[in-house]
This record gives sequence, structure tokens and C-alpha cells, in this order.
Amino acid sequence: MSQLASVEIDDNPFEPWEIPVSLKDASSLQNFSANNANVKGKLPNFLGDDVFPVLTLLHLAFNNLEVVLPKSFSGLKVESLWLNGQKSDGKLTGSVEVLQNMTSLTEVWLHSNAFSGPLPSFEGLKDLEVLSLRDNSFTGVVPSSLVSLKSLKVVNLTNNLFQGPVPGFGAGIVATTLIAICPGYISRSVAGSYDNEGVAIFVLLLTFYLFVKAVNTGSLSWSLASAFGYFYMVSAWGGYVFIINLVPLYVLVLLVTGRYSLRLYVAYNCMYVLGMLLAMQIRFVGFQHVQSGEHMASMGVFFLLQMPYTFFQNVIHGSDAVESANKEIALWFPKGAANWQSRLHSWIFE
Repeated sequence: MSQLASVEIDDNPFEPWEIPVSLKDASSLQNFSANNANVKGKLPNFLGDDVFPVLTLLHLAFNNLEVVLPKSFSGLKVESLWLNGQKSDGKLTGSVEVLQNMTSLTEVWLHSNAFSGPLPSFEGLKDLEVLSLRDNSFTGVVPSSLVSLKSLKVVNLTNNLFQGPVPGFGAGIVATTLIAICPGYISRSVAGSYDNEGVAIFVLLLTFYLFVKAVNTGSLSWSLASAFGYFYMVSAWGGYVFIINLVPLYVLVLLVTGRYSLRLYVAYNCMYVLGMLLAMQIRFVGFQHVQSGEHMASMGVFFLLQMPYTFFQNVIHGSDAVESANKEIALWFPKGAANWQSRLHSWIFE
């Protein structure tokens, strides 16, 4: 196993297992990723720089690991460390003092565990960009060595037992908004379940804003923009289902409150159809838009909007619906397109 460079066994329903001692033979190991793979027990003491001198990625999130971080972690060249969300009763506990000697770290996810004690010095972690320590039992004051790090972009310390003044992080945290354009920093989640993914909220709100703008103006350009905004959400963030359920909910409220219009019809159909076709080009998504229950709400609203226009207009606005609809169409499309659209509309609904 001396030539083994990468192990990636995420999301496999193995029987409970411990990291085998035989892994020590893989001295060339660079990546070890076993998220949600039913790993149990303690982190082995052989996970150190002397055994794995080129290990740069260690991901063991959502397993059943317990006890403390081994001292052998000191000196590891690991850049990305994920140990978050352990599901065992005891979770990972104790101090995280070893982090101060892991000077190559750029990303640390230790949230949703049972770590305690004060935070160590972060003075040597010059390249640290992402630090998530929420939902633990850390105490004391947030060290100034962390606050002053220029490389920091995302920090989450919520739900701990810290004391002292609220830390004032520098301008580097402003870059959090800009990270939303870089998929590499956006982790996956289930719709609406935010897990260190606040960086995606900016684009989520932007997509919804573009759709509301399309509804208010009836502009095809805004509708297209919202569709491309949704496509970006799909390509960059696993929680895109949140927005594709939020938008149809908004549309449904408009329908129930009697505010159906061709502007709404154009905006939603354009976003849903074009957004869906673009999203289906992403391998992770594929045909989920027509197969997954998570997308049934958006599909249901789409078919609801296809019901005869006269039904909505006669019930909600009265008998002059077709004439008023044709006037609206003339405002949105060029003259030739408006005439064609009006004739088609009259042929279908009159």
C-alpha cells in the first residue's frame, strides 16, 4: 500500500469499523475521506507527520468517533480537516490545543461535537480561511491571534460558552460574500438546513430577488436572469432545493390571494423550464426535477399555472379577462410578437 495516494469512501453504509492499523503502510497517502461511513472508536495515534508526511486532506465527518484529538496530529501537513457532526453519544471531546501546531490548515470543521476548554493560539496558522467551531462547549475569551488573522474568510463560533468582549474580526470577513461565487467553498446540505453554508445565502437571496423583479415588471430579461441565478445555485450548492421550493410557495400565495397575471405566468414558466433544463446538465442533479419528491411542489405549481387562463380571470377579474390580457401582452413583447401572441391566446382561450 506504499503507493496509495487517495482514499475516498464517503456516504457508504458499512458495518461499524475502526481505522485499521494497516493504513500505516500507506505512507504516500495524501487524501483520506470517509465522511458518513460509520467509522467508530478513537482517532488512532499513528495519524501523525512521521507516518503520513504528505497527508493534506482528512475528512471524517458524520461518523461515530469519540474521545479526544490525538497529540500525534501536531505537525501534520493537513490543509483540510473535517471532524464535524459526530453521531456517537460521547462525540469528540477535550481540548483542540493540537491545532496550533497544524500550521498548514486552511479549513477546519469541528462543529457539532463536545470539545471544551479555551481556544489555542492561531498565530501560526497564517493560511487559515474557514473555521467552524459552533455547537461545542468552548470557554474563555476568543484569542486575539484568531481575530487578527488576515486570511480568514469564514468564522462560526456560535453556541459555545465564550466570555469577554465580542471579537471584532477584520476586513477579511467581508470576503464571505465574495466566496459565494466560488463553489469550492460551498458544502452540500438538505433544503433549508444550513451547515456552515452562510456563504450561499447571498446568491439565494439574489435569485429570489431576480424572480420577484420578473414578476413585478413582466420583463423576460429578469425572468431569464432568475433562471440563470437558479442554475448557479444548482451548480454550486447542494441546498438549491430550498430556493426551488421557496419560489413556488411564493407563486402559490399569489394565486390563492387572487393575484394571478401573465407577468406571473411568464416569470415562473421561464424560470422553471429554463432553470430545470440547465440544472439537468449537472450530473449530481440529472432527472431529479421529475423524479424526486423534493421537486414535486415546483412541478405542481407549474402545472397549476397551465390551467385555462380564462378560469383564473373569470373567477378573479371578470369577463373582460381576454381583452385585458392582450393589452398586457402588447406591453411586454415587440409589436409583431404581440400580435402573434394575442392571436394564439385568443385561439386557445376564446
